[in-house]
Amino acid sequence: IVADKGFPPSKIKDELNETETDMIRRGRNARPHSMAKNASAGEYHKATGLECLMGYLYLTGQTKRLTELIHRGICAIDEEE
Repeated sequence: IVADKGFPPSKIKDELNETETDMIRRGRNARPHSMAKNASAGEYHKATGLECLMGYLYLTGQTKRLTELIHRGICAIDEEE
């Protein structure tokens, strides 16, 4: 889903608020200190953006929102398969 489709998936992207979208963008644009061996640079940046958002939500105590987005992401993957 990260490599081949728009990211974040439109089903999730439409539900993100401005702060969440900024977190993905900031994480994606951060200069990595290493690169994944089995992923392209684009895939790595997209995954890093998602990690940034998940970390932000966790650290700010927004676990309900974190769980909701993870659930919606899994559902989006299941629908595409």
